[in-house]
Amino acid sequence: MRPPRLLVNAAGVGLALVGWQILGSRLGDALVATPVQVAHALVETLAAGEFWPALWSMGWQMLLGYALAMGVGVPLGVAMGRSDRVLAVVKPWSQMFIVISAAAIVRSSSS
Repeated sequence: MRPPRLLVNAAGVGLALVGWQILGSRLGDALVATPVQVAHALVETLAAGEFWPALWSMGWQMLLGYALAMGVGVPLGVAMGRSDRVLAVVKPWSQMFIVISAAAIVRSSSS
């Protein structure tokens, strides 16, 4: 008889949390926060009322970035597909941006 799927899934999540806790406690706070520390920080953030405004701001930025990427990327992709000249101009730049991390391109908001 097989164990119920929910039990197997819960055991997997529990095992991952235990592994994360062990890894976090061995590596230290500077590299990996433990699940206990994350839960504590979440409770503090919720209590301070900072969670929902931050979530709204992040979601809005993601939506705006996606819309901008679609608004620029789709027409540019169509133009690249229809014109060899546009392809020759844009492809080297697009290849360069693929390998550059977004963190290196976007200025940090805390600076």
